[in-house]
Formats: sequence, C-alpha cells, structure tokens
Amino acid sequence: EALKAKAKDMAYDLILNLVKDPDIVSMSPEKQEPFLEKIADDNPFMRLLYITDKAGVKTTRNITQKKDIELYREKLQEFGDFSDRPWFRKVMDQKEIYFSDLYTSKITGLLCITVSAPIFDERGDILGVLGIDIKFDDLI
Repeated sequence: EALKAKAKDMAYDLILNLVKDPDIVSMSPEKQEPFLEKIADDNPFMRLLYITDKAGVKTTRNITQKKDIELYREKLQEFGDFSDRPWFRKVMDQKEIYFSDLYTSKITGLLCITVSAPIFDERGDILGVLGIDIKFDDLI
C-alpha cells in the first residue's frame, strides 16, 4: 500500500506538470506528439500516452516505448471515441487527476495503472484529457 501511494505521488506530480506545458495546451497533435515522444523516451515506465479532445475523441497517435510500437499498433485502435472510458469520464466530471486501480494490461500483460488529467485553457475550461498508462513495477 505504501508503494502504491508513492507511485501515485510520483505520477501525480509528473502529469500535473505535463498538462501545463504549452505544447500540450496547444491541442495541436503536431506539437503534442513530439513532446509526448520525448516524455516517453525519458520515462521508460510509461507504456502509453494519449490525448483526447473534450468530447473524448482521441487526437494523438498512441505514443509508446519504441520497442512496443508494433505491439500497440496491432492490438489497440489509434483513434476513436473514448468518451465512455472511466479515465475520461472521471476527469471530465471531477475536473481533476484520476488514478485507476491496478490492472493487467490487455496489450502487454503487465501490471499497470492509468493516470489521466484535464488539460485546461487560460480561463480554466477543459480543452481535453491527457492519459498515461504506467507500468507499475517500473514506477515503484
């Protein structure tokens, strides 16, 4: 339980900083994707990063570790409507960072958590949602 709390604290701080970055706030996939690729490269515990608009439509490609690109391409849709997913709905309803329970990834078979956060404009309106699937073992 202490490890889970520590992992949540680390993930919270990380995603809170990411959603404030101008490239993320731009809501331009051309700016967001290179930024997310660098974040993934710098943080090997991140298995998947993605952004939706405020309607829940995914606007970025699946950003993952380079060694996992083909695996995710085969097993996970690149774009689509994710408005029914808990990681999206909770963020939109509560306007705060969401943490999933631990789960086993259908893609990798690894123990993961999903962390998602609202992307706000300068007026405090939600522009979209940033989601990150984190390999739990690597984070702790």
